[in-house]
Amino acid sequence: ALTVGRGEGAGYDYFDASGDGDVDVSLVCRGDRFVRLEVRAAGGSARAAGKFERLQQAGLQVALGMDRNRAASTIRSLDAEARDYLRASNERGDVYVAGKVERHMAGGVDLGMLATDTDRTLIIVAGQ
Repeated sequence: ALTVGRGEGAGYDYFDASGDGDVDVSLVCRGDRFVRLEVRAAGGSARAAGKFERLQQAGLQVALGMDRNRAASTIRSLDAEARDYLRASNERGDVYVAGKVERHMAGGVDLGMLATDTDRTLIIVAGQ
């Protein structure tokens, strides 16, 4: 299902897409300019992982102009680091068990990866 909304007076367009429940996408644009992308994957099925990987790579290709290989490498690096922080959070017995990683890229683009025991999320915010 795709839900489309428009920000009152701000000129932002919101697109929320969800399928069979394993991967959800939220996209915010202003006119024809990319502003923010959030990709969420629940569960650990191979199908969900493949969709999650492709959507993350596409987001990096749009936001940063990366080629597919560099985008895939960046995603793997973020994911590995977030999972390491998740393991440490589990070992410490944190109240909120999660791993979070942020990267500040060229052009003011910010990346964030959040990993929990049940899902993963990538957030890309384009520079102004």
